[in-house]
Amino acid sequence: MDMLQKASEIVDLFQVRYCRSDGLLGRKANCIKGQLVDASGLVDEIGDYCQYTIQLGVETVTQSYIDWGLNQVVQSMAAFQQEDGLVYNRDNQGKRARDFFPTIRMGDTFWGLQETYRLTGDQKTRGAFDRLSDRILRGGLCCGAPSYGIYRLGSHYFPLPIAEPMTSGYLGESLVEMYNTTGEEAYLQSAREILNSWQPRVGKERSVVFLRKTAGGGNRVLNWVIDRQFKLRGRPGLNSNILTKGDVFLLFAWLALYRVDRDPEIARHLSAWVDYIGSTMSTDDGRFFNHYDLRSGKRSSVKLEENHSVIELLIDISVELGNEQALDVARRCALAWYGRRSKAGLIANVDDENWAEIDPFLDLLVNTAKMGELFGESSLGELFEEGIFSLIQNFGVEYGYVHRTRLDGSGPVNGDIELKYMGLMVKGLILAHAVQQGISLFDTRQMRLLATDR
Repeated sequence: MDMLQKASEIVDLFQVRYCRSDGLLGRKANCIKGQLVDASGLVDEIGDYCQYTIQLGVETVTQSYIDWGLNQVVQSMAAFQQEDGLVYNRDNQGKRARDFFPTIRMGDTFWGLQETYRLTGDQKTRGAFDRLSDRILRGGLCCGAPSYGIYRLGSHYFPLPIAEPMTSGYLGESLVEMYNTTGEEAYLQSAREILNSWQPRVGKERSVVFLRKTAGGGNRVLNWVIDRQFKLRGRPGLNSNILTKGDVFLLFAWLALYRVDRDPEIARHLSAWVDYIGSTMSTDDGRFFNHYDLRSGKRSSVKLEENHSVIELLIDISVELGNEQALDVARRCALAWYGRRSKAGLIANVDDENWAEIDPFLDLLVNTAKMGELFGESSLGELFEEGIFSLIQNFGVEYGYVHRTRLDGSGPVNGDIELKYMGLMVKGLILAHAVQQGISLFDTRQMRLLATDR
């Protein structure tokens, strides 16, 4: 099967069926009917499809794909980025006297701008990244790190009094990669300041965790109010450690900084974190809990959509630090998920669900390909190849792919999909082609960044 052809079919569908009247890709489609069902902007998700379309254009020598991917970025920023640099993901938002900018939801915007600039050298894209990051660095920090969001009242900016690790990771890693692309020290210094504002809490139970930071530190009233609103909404409280969508993304950024600075303190923290994952956050079968309440000791949330990012970080740590334990822990987790495959070769995101979801399954496959290369085991390569064909067969429909399909292989749950997931499918198919051609996923910066999930 020609993987690049399958990827090209997705981009062709983007262009022909799923764009808004202004040419920008919509948010959600029904791919059984071939209809766009949510036409809101995707500026907050450009890192999930634009650079992969550009990369496909490079691989297939198709200039129209490169131009379309770049234009999605440039046109999105022209439509949604305001004069102050902030980006809003809804039409007409950001033009009112008061507005809220959700920094926590803009990780894919940071990453997409950085990756698009790396691939194209487009100065408009770099300018958009600089204006966005500068505004956050100048008016959107809490305790030295990007806050959850920024309230704007006229010309005044007020960051929320809480910061979490994930957004620092997204912005910090994007700044490091901008330094790697341009060589300009200002990017690297900004990344250091953000990332060094976080210090892990090391516990007697071999825990290495980052807890969310609040303004005022020991302000009990503020902390109680913030903790209470999280719990009322069913979210982990302030005393909870969160791996994926939390520490993992911060540690990806620390690892990126380590590649530049070779700071032994970062290496020690990363190695200690591997011990923590293996000893404290692993289930009996080797999968990972994602939430850990340090006060009660309760561990919870075992999902493939969360585990795959932990696996990826463990793989990256093993490569950079030569940490064999990290790779073993990652392999055990991945094989535990494969042990739950249905007869159709599909894996549920959560144990009691009777469907599979395209994005976590695809990310597990990419990690499997990486481990297959590192371990040199044909069995891992076979799992990857079988999984890619199962994914195409079971999620594919007439006008693209669906988000959910039944575990027994009897067909999709419905025709809906957020189009960013089809963008990620483009990436997966490019990587599948690379694996078929015997191209290493680690030997070059280009392949390493293509194979990341941010």
